[in-house]
Amino acid sequence: MRDGRRRDGWLVRAGLPAQEALGSASWTARAWLGLPGLVNGAPADVVAYATDPTLAPAALDHPSRIVLRGRVVR
Repeated sequence: MRDGRRRDGWLVRAGLPAQEALGSASWTARAWLGLPGLVNGAPADVVAYATDPTLAPAALDHPSRIVLRGRVVR
């Protein structure tokens, strides 16, 4: 989010494991919506990090690469 507050950040502070908090904003949400996961031909945007955000949730504030609809935007 633009103001620096993320839902996954407060979920981690509330005690949810980082992997589950991160999933709530990505793969778990896709499954709940009935969308395909990482399968051949499925639509996907990509956000890459230099540090594993499940080990260091603060890394979510510093993506190293963002690909949206097939275009590198960062």
